[in-house]
Amino acid sequence: MGYNLHITRKDTWFDDEDQNIISFEEWTEYVSKNPNLYNDPDNDRNSFYHVGQNEDWPLWYWEECGNIHTKNPDKDAIIAMVKIAGDLNAKVIGDDHERYDETGNRIEEEKSDSGKETQRPWWRFW
Repeated sequence: MGYNLHITRKDTWFDDEDQNIISFEEWTEYVSKNPNLYNDPDNDRNSFYHVGQNEDWPLWYWEECGNIHTKNPDKDAIIAMVKIAGDLNAKVIGDDHERYDETGNRIEEEKSDSGKETQRPWWRFW
């Protein structure tokens, strides 16, 4: 089991809406123009790699959701994902709905006047 980060245009990565997706065609065109991305020759058409500073790390295109995701990324990978997301007019969201900035840091949720978080995924009841 691991923790995923998702590049998405949706409010939440798991939305099944057909609008605001990153199409496979758009993604593969982006990959073809980015020298740091390449298709994983040992796996299916939805598997890719990003050339990292220390090692290459996997990215997967998720056709059902129109998102790109990876598992257990390090800080360098998160920074690269945020750059890719910016190029695609998207954002990086974690499994728990948190977002990340261009330095690879988690963006804290805004607090309301009462001091409580203003936005929570439906499954976060604590």
